[in-house]
Amino acid sequence: MNHDFVGCVNYSDRTKNRYLALIRSILNIAAHEWQWLGNVPKITLYRKARRHVHRLMQNEAQKLIAALLGYLADMAIFKFGCRIQETKCAGFEVGANKPATKDSLDLS
Repeated sequence: MNHDFVGCVNYSDRTKNRYLALIRSILNIAAHEWQWLGNVPKITLYRKARRHVHRLMQNEAQKLIAALLGYLADMAIFKFGCRIQETKCAGFEVGANKPATKDSLDLS
């Protein structure tokens, strides 16, 4: 389906996708459950924007760990040291392929 009528509105693609998904849902119900329509037009959504991952530098990691409570600081140090996946821990990264370790961070 052509998005010309939606593209002229000054909203984010995420907001437009919500409305388009609602319209698509109503059309599917009208066609399949209520048998009002013989066929449903295909409505494609806007592409989702890729999220930017901000990688922390070592000085930023030190500030973060200093501001965290004890158990959260330990979790962040663990994350920095072993570089496990974002979803497996708290979601912190250290930039320049140089993992921050407990020894490399000045926690005094």
